Amino acid sequence: MGKLLLVIAIIIAVSLVILKYQPELITGKAVKDILETPLDNTRVIDIKAEGYTFTPDVINAKVNDTLLLKISSIDMDYRFALPEFAILNEIPLGTTVNIELSPKRPGEYTFYCMQCEFQMSGKLIITE
Repeated sequence: MGKLLLVIAIIIAVSLVILKYQPELITGKAVKDILETPLDNTRVIDIKAEGYTFTPDVINAKVNDTLLLKISSIDMDYRFALPEFAILNEIPLGTTVNIELSPKRPGEYTFYCMQCEFQMSGKLIITE
């Protein structure tokens, strides 16, 4: 009985090590892909930051929607700000930053690049 428990403990330990360092061997997906996969009720919005413009620059959503903003910097470093939601993120050139939020009240909220002297902006419009 003791040897069986030892074998089971070794199998569990090896599985945990593999899961930590090479999860695709067990899950078939990299942990990064799993973590970046939103829940079914999350709305993913891909935003490009390029040439002092956000595309799209208007985002419409409803109160309590869960939004995942995937902001990609195409041509330079940007600093995405959405002050009403206490969001300020660096977006280095060539990277994508994921920002999740769930607005609780309707309104029009301006997002912008702090590094672009406020010339680069857009609107998040939340309705009931």
